[in-house]
Amino acid sequence: ALGQLLAAPLYLEEVMLERNGLGPEDATHFAKSLTTPTCPARLRLGGNQLGPDGAAALAASLSAVGSGVRELDLQRNAIGDAGATAMADALRSDPPLHSLNLDENGIGAAGGAALLGLRGNSQLLRLSLRGNSLGEAGVLAGTSEEGAGGALALASLDLDGNGLGDAGTKSLAQLMQ
Repeated sequence: ALGQLLAAPLYLEEVMLERNGLGPEDATHFAKSLTTPTCPARLRLGGNQLGPDGAAALAASLSAVGSGVRELDLQRNAIGDAGATAMADALRSDPPLHSLNLDENGIGAAGGAALLGLRGNSQLLRLSLRGNSLGEAGVLAGTSEEGAGGALALASLDLDGNGLGDAGTKSLAQLMQ
């Protein structure tokens, strides 16, 4: 019902559905509306229970032709490494997404490496991964020359509370030089 509502010509600039108990099925239905000309530019779905399957459904829509979503907030949705990796895979197609918030999602080294390893995406300007568990391993893998190749194309990167450690911090600092 929600996906059908948003597929109708409402011309909403922003949709905020935070803390509404939405799950993976809701995300799948909602994702269908993200490729319509009337999809919202800003979508806030934080504090729900979308999980990795919901994140993967939304990611697939982001990479589809016609997606107009510019800002996506999925904080506190327990998407984990699988959801973060699905999002990174979608972002490789360079969709028009400018801002992605994945704070407090249980993302570990594998998901962090996938997101920090993004190269060739000229649209994403802000990535927030606050309060996850990337650790040194996630940052080292995501910023390594072999795994990533090149510099991050971001204006803002928030890695607060990820346990980066000395090696992770040094690797990130070298990448920014």
